[in-house]
Amino acid sequence: LCGMELERYIKEHVPVWYHPDADASEGSTDKDYVMRCNVGEAIHTPALGLLKKVFVGGIVHVVPPFYSLISGINEQQDKDRKLWIEKTQTAYTNGIHLAFSNDDDNARSTSRLDSTTKESAAALICPIIGSGARGAPFEKSGRIAISSALQWQRQKQDQQLKKDDALQTIRFGVLDDDHADYLSETLDELSSSSSI
Repeated sequence: LCGMELERYIKEHVPVWYHPDADASEGSTDKDYVMRCNVGEAIHTPALGLLKKVFVGGIVHVVPPFYSLISGINEQQDKDRKLWIEKTQTAYTNGIHLAFSNDDDNARSTSRLDSTTKESAAALICPIIGSGARGAPFEKSGRIAISSALQWQRQKQDQQLKKDDALQTIRFGVLDDDHADYLSETLDELSSSSSI
C-alpha cells in the first residue's frame, strides 16, 4: 500500500539506534543491529501512499516484545512473563497516549514525527499487538489490550475531561467472532475489576 514511500520516509525522519548487542557477535555489521524504535516505544508518521486517504491523522507505530523471550524455568519464567506484560502494556500506553495527545512534549518514550499534525485523534483503531508475528497467544495479548484501554479511560476520567474535548474511542480489529467475543467478555470482566 505504501511500502517504498514509508521506507524512504522512515529512513529520512526516524532516528536510528543501535542494539546494545551490536558488538556481541563476530562478523556482524552495525547494519544487522539497526533499530528504528525500541520495544515499548511508539512513533507517529503521516499515512503515505494509498493509506493517506484512510488514515488522515497519520499512523502510530508501536513495538511490542516477542513472546518467545519467555524462557527458563519457574522464577526466570515468571520474571520473563512479568517483563513481557510490562513491555506490552507500555507499548499500548505509549501508542494510545501518542494517538490522543496533541502536546508533543507530553509524550513519554514516543515521537510525533509529523509536526504539522498537532490535533489529537478522535479514534484509535489497532490490532491486538504482540499476537501476530510476535508470537503471543491472542488471549494474553487481548487481555492486555483491554486492560490498557480501560486504564487510559480511567486516567481520562480522573483528569476530568473538559467540555470541549472530543469524544475519543479505541477500537480493536480482530479477524474472527471468537476473538471479538473474547474481547467483549474480557471488557465486561475487567470493567468491574483492575486485575490483568
